[in-house]
Amino acid sequence: VWDMRGKQFFSGVDIKDWAIACFAPQRTVREDSLRSFTQQLQKISSDMGMPIIGQPCFCKYAGGEDQVEPMFRYLKGTFPNLQLVVVVLPGKTPVYAEVKRVGD
Repeated sequence: VWDMRGKQFFSGVDIKDWAIACFAPQRTVREDSLRSFTQQLQKISSDMGMPIIGQPCFCKYAGGEDQVEPMFRYLKGTFPNLQLVVVVLPGKTPVYAEVKRVGD
């Protein structure tokens, strides 16, 4: 987890190919909340010098930790130019540990 508040990238890149994987239940994180989060993320990233451009190429809800690795494999195989995956978690659950493991 990185806290980039108040920081500026020296030489940022434009993020054009990005995805959202939401492991929080849809009843907890509704689609409109996810959309609002995405808009805020794009505004903040642009202000920091690393603009996230356009809509994500992938935005899906998923369940437990058993879906982390298949989803990441799918993203890697389907979107070869993928630069960023934003993972929304329901807290420090087993999904968190699996995202850390698979993401490394």
